[in-house]
Amino acid sequence: MVLEVVPEKWITFDVDKMKADTAIAMARVAIPDGVTRVAEQFGIDTEELIRRTINIMGMDKPRALRGPRKRVSDALRRMWPT
Repeated sequence: MVLEVVPEKWITFDVDKMKADTAIAMARVAIPDGVTRVAEQFGIDTEELIRRTINIMGMDKPRALRGPRKRVSDALRRMWPT
């Protein structure tokens, strides 16, 4: 038996690349499927939605090392100040 493994993606130890890949993955998880379906129905680019989510949640900044729950609560607080 011979197995062939074809790598599809490499992530070297580059903090900036790792942060960008992690932020995109976390934003995709943070946005519910229903939101992306509605965005597609209205003709909104889902990749742009993800980029804006990353920006709003602050995942592209050094303070993004906080947990997801804290980032979401801070983003909601910025969007709807009390």
